[in-house]
Amino acid sequence: MNILFCHKLDKLSGWGTLALNYIKFFSKDNLIILCNKKNSNLDIKQYEVLRQPLEYVRNPLKLILDQGIIKEILKKHSKNDNLNVHYLVEPYIFFDFLLKKFFKKRVFYLIGTYSKLFLTSWKWRFIFKLILS
Repeated sequence: MNILFCHKLDKLSGWGTLALNYIKFFSKDNLIILCNKKNSNLDIKQYEVLRQPLEYVRNPLKLILDQGIIKEILKKHSKNDNLNVHYLVEPYIFFDFLLKKFFKKRVFYLIGTYSKLFLTSWKWRFIFKLILS
């Protein structure tokens, strides 16, 4: 089972187009999407549990608050299968530190505008390197 952390699922945004193109590589029965806003046109299991990416950058406490909801979703699906995770937006990678015990394989497909924040802030640069290690 593949878990996809993405922001938008619409063709009107760059992140949405990226996510929709990425989703095409998976069987709908083998994919769960954790997102900010569901797309009713997709016949894939979707959960609206993520906030805007910058909210997590501005207030890391929100990561801890939201990880509880995400853990419940992962527990429900980890009984049947090994879970693989795919992060499409940089700030969502910080969930990896809190949820890594659920995932057999982790894929970081990060292209984006948030990288500058992680390079210019000593706090986020440290946390980012800690998670990647």
